[in-house]
Amino acid sequence: MKKIVSLILIAGLCILLMSQWATADPPPLRLESQDGNYRLFFNLQYRPRFEFNDNLDFAKDTENSYISHRARLSLTAQYQDEAEVVIQVQDVRLWGEESLNVTPPDNTVFDYTSDGFDLHQGYLLIKHNNKCFLKLGRQEIALDGLRLIGNVNWSQQGRTFDAVRATYKADDFGIDLMYAKLLEDDHKVNGTEIGSDRDLAILHGRFEPVDGVYTSLIAVWDGLEDKNSRRWTIGPYMKIKINGFHSVVESYGQFGRMGDNDYCAYMASGRVGYTIDALWKPTVDIWFDYLSGDDNPNDDKVEVFDSLYATNHIYYGLMDYFLNIPLHTGGLGIMDMGGMIKIVPDKRLICKLDVHHFLTSEDTTNGNNDLGTEVDLTVEMPYMQHLTVVTGISVFCQGNAMEDLKGTDAQKTETFGYIMADVSF
Repeated sequence: MKKIVSLILIAGLCILLMSQWATADPPPLRLESQDGNYRLFFNLQYRPRFEFNDNLDFAKDTENSYISHRARLSLTAQYQDEAEVVIQVQDVRLWGEESLNVTPPDNTVFDYTSDGFDLHQGYLLIKHNNKCFLKLGRQEIALDGLRLIGNVNWSQQGRTFDAVRATYKADDFGIDLMYAKLLEDDHKVNGTEIGSDRDLAILHGRFEPVDGVYTSLIAVWDGLEDKNSRRWTIGPYMKIKINGFHSVVESYGQFGRMGDNDYCAYMASGRVGYTIDALWKPTVDIWFDYLSGDDNPNDDKVEVFDSLYATNHIYYGLMDYFLNIPLHTGGLGIMDMGGMIKIVPDKRLICKLDVHHFLTSEDTTNGNNDLGTEVDLTVEMPYMQHLTVVTGISVFCQGNAMEDLKGTDAQKTETFGYIMADVSF
């Protein structure tokens, strides 16, 4: 472990020193017709990442390390200011994973399946007066703070939806209506149906009454046909940023039916912080999140909050113990109390320390609710116009409730480290 930590720190220091010699890259490639009606843009991203973790199981001798990457190429074709087509393809893989499918197992010349190659986004965008928009096709959807619907950028593959989105946008307010097909039951594999219809509908409205104040209201409907599930998630969101003060408050209720059971759950979150106008621009934040849990999964009421298609990586610790809520908390919900300190010693160096203390909202069968404490140290180095390097180290100390959920206490702490380069232009 000491070697891994040393590698991360030394690599970060070397990159920081190299940044003094860096120069700006040229602008993205753009082609334009002589009459100016047609434009063509190319955007590229390459993002390799080395990771080390203890397998998130609190068992001994299960450490692993690997390198993954994301390689994306986007092509945007525009006609005047009325329409555009976006095609974005990506390759996502672990380095060396192709060797598992070939003989001999160390020569990728025999593998040409391109299993990690996919269409990430592909959509048509129609515009009217720069206020009305209609987007059709495979697309990312990221709303407000990503608590319910997010694109999960940390994940190399990211998240997209096969969706249609209608938008009206004015200076201080806007409204979106979205529909996504999550699962199609008419599709069969070798003559066997792979699932049932699953649909998602979203109504989202925003209002910005004054500078620095953003408010919104969201209503999400999701349904799964074969389980007779029909569920609504509704709630407000408010973000305030005035001078150095910033805060975010949001709350959502869930209700409906899941099979023969009633669904009734809720969550609430508050975060406040302040950035001091001084050397290194220190920022301090504190927050509290509450997601309801179910103390009796055998009755006819479901009371655990489901975070739907959220980007939970940015909220519940960078080690990703709680990506899937309610699954990763055993249906008991979660409370997160924490704080963050951030400093900017240089325009090419941003340091951040996050501390989380996690509890279940309902006790485990052993009467415990302490999931544990996580500490995340992140260093970001934007040292070129189009290149950023991020490195981080995290430690999780498990509590009694985590022992109940994981079923092991072989080791009390687990570690996670990474270094990632992001080249995008």
